[in-house]
Amino acid sequence: MSDDRERPNITYNGPVTVQSGPNPVANVTQNINFDEMRKQLIPVLEAVEAAVSGLESLPGDPKEKIIDLIRKGKIEIKQDKPNVTRLKSLLSTVGSSIGTVASVKPAYEALKLALTHFHIPIP
Repeated sequence: MSDDRERPNITYNGPVTVQSGPNPVANVTQNINFDEMRKQLIPVLEAVEAAVSGLESLPGDPKEKIIDLIRKGKIEIKQDKPNVTRLKSLLSTVGSSIGTVASVKPAYEALKLALTHFHIPIP
């Protein structure tokens, strides 16, 4: 009789690659469709900018600085080959700054959803 503790039971709910043996290595290439990114993010960023512009102030961050980050994000997205690291930095800061403001919650949620498609998490 075998001991079940020696054989783990693992359930995967999506496509996965399982490696075993000593020193397994996996190489991953992520391809981002920048045209799709532009099509999705620019209207969302415009909505976020409009929502933030309508605020009197933001808790913790000057409103003008967040608007500047949004505009820099739009400029970066419009580049032929956007710097994804820069976008992550800019847009995650925007998300962190507006995420707790109730009046811009719909714009925040739209930004969060759009960024998940490009593996850019925001809190």
